[in-house]
Amino acid sequence: MKSHKLDCDALSDRLFCGMAWKWGFWFRIYGRGLHVKISNGHQPLFSERYGYRKCFYLFGLRFEPLKRDGNL
Repeated sequence: MKSHKLDCDALSDRLFCGMAWKWGFWFRIYGRGLHVKISNGHQPLFSERYGYRKCFYLFGLRFEPLKRDGNL
């Protein structure tokens, strides 16, 4: 699976952008957004364990707010 890095300066000028796949999706509106994915009981990511990123778990899904700094 190829990964593509998006230019966050270009994202902040757009009204809406997003992406979806079989285990989750993300979207941004004017640079801020939400990343949602199925948690499947996986351990938290390094950035979550050490407090670099905040996320919430609800109904077996992982919700992470996205800021304008491009933390996807």
